[in-house]
Amino acid sequence: MKHRWLVGGILVALAILIFASCSLTSDSRNNQPLSGRMLLWHSLRESEAEALNQVINSFTQLNPNASVKVQGFENATAMREEFIASAAAGLGPDVILAPSSWTESLAAAQAIAPIDTYLTDEVIARFNSAIFGMLQIEGRSYGLPQSLDTMALYVNRTLVENPVNTFDGLLQQANAGITVLLPINFIDAFWGIQAFGGQLFNDEGQLILDQGGFANWLAWLRETRNAPGMIQDTFRDALRQRFMAGNGGYYVGYASELNDILTTLDPATLSVMPLPTGPVGPAGPFVSSQAFLFSTVSSNKQRLLATEFAKFVTNVEQSARMMRMVRHIPANIQVRINPRLNPTVAAFTGQARNAVPIPTRPVFAAVVRLGNEAYIRALEGGQSPTEVAFSVNNAINEANGFEAQSEPSYACTSLGTILLVNSWQDAKAASALEQILENFRDICPLIIIESVPAVDAGIASQFTTTGSNSFLPAFALVNQAELPQLLTPDELAKNLTSVIDNNTLQRFIPIGVEAMQSQGNLY
Repeated sequence: MKHRWLVGGILVALAILIFASCSLTSDSRNNQPLSGRMLLWHSLRESEAEALNQVINSFTQLNPNASVKVQGFENATAMREEFIASAAAGLGPDVILAPSSWTESLAAAQAIAPIDTYLTDEVIARFNSAIFGMLQIEGRSYGLPQSLDTMALYVNRTLVENPVNTFDGLLQQANAGITVLLPINFIDAFWGIQAFGGQLFNDEGQLILDQGGFANWLAWLRETRNAPGMIQDTFRDALRQRFMAGNGGYYVGYASELNDILTTLDPATLSVMPLPTGPVGPAGPFVSSQAFLFSTVSSNKQRLLATEFAKFVTNVEQSARMMRMVRHIPANIQVRINPRLNPTVAAFTGQARNAVPIPTRPVFAAVVRLGNEAYIRALEGGQSPTEVAFSVNNAINEANGFEAQSEPSYACTSLGTILLVNSWQDAKAASALEQILENFRDICPLIIIESVPAVDAGIASQFTTTGSNSFLPAFALVNQAELPQLLTPDELAKNLTSVIDNNTLQRFIPIGVEAMQSQGNLY
């Protein structure tokens, strides 16, 4: 009897082990081992392709009945054209690794198929919803993101001793002769719009580039382009080559350029930082992804194998592996990134949190084309940034089916950024001031007021020191006791006696006006 129990126990144990083994290499829907052949196309660099091959080897070791064939292309555009032509002929790969921006056009060409029936909630939870959303059309999912691509600030530490993280600091170093390389076109330079308070679309999908941020960003670029070290160019490749040759302290570039840059620059002297913070907030570059997209010509068995393969490559372990080997920025948000071991990847990942998913809809092509024209008109053609922002915004909206808008009639049409020194320490007062500034922006959206706290050294020291946008503060909130330090020994505060008329003075309690006077003059 004991012998029978022992044999039975061994059989149960073996059954459990066999089941566990099969579960590692099976069709997740019916527990059948994966089998068959699939073809993958990609346009990765040689080092990236070698890393992917190691991942593929791991997949086939776990799935010995499955075969993954790979074809690499030197040019992504050539791969795209051949993929569309092959799909139309009922041929081609089962899956391609391609930019997420291709999703809409490939679906329209009936070259890729949705894969919702192959996905689980656990798989979808690997990804940021906005990143995953770039691979969805009308609620249907067409791919799985493998890695992210966004912009950040490359720094050559042999030329830059103390890297900066503000617009003001960048301009100061450019004025000191440190070369700053800025690519200028709508996609590459979009990051500055958010830093000045702008955004791309409203909730209705209408473009709102005419509401201040875009015009102020164009104005900053125009005002700073003559700084000794500032180089702005529409040809990003030329700027990257210059940086790779060691002729640039800063370069605004993509994560996808990192491996190329490291072919000429020593990793010990190269660092990556978030893009400079602007007067309204953090920079917001576009973010896209490299993703697995699935062909319409595959059989059900091939698509099952292809989707299981894509799930494997995008899991935590393989995403971390690609990060370590070739510095891919993981699309899987469950991957833990150690900033000490992977500082460049950590910097790009941090920047991606403030990034804007690049629209995949076809109408975005008109945004890019007319947006590129806006930079040329404002920076080369000498047109007013305000006029350019409004006319381009209207043209893009018309191209996308929205009615033309009449030119906005703001209470003020001035453009620029004003620095305010704020000595109010009380939290409620500071909150009230913030609300006032927001109300002012509703009336004068082209004027940005940046509030900075007063320092212990006193208001006078800040009236002689440039602020975060490389100019002196325009005004300060002070109390009566602080006024004398602005008048002696140098008259730092402007005499307003002949500027403010009596009708305006009637608004105020007389004792308040007297508190801001000295020797009969109003300050």
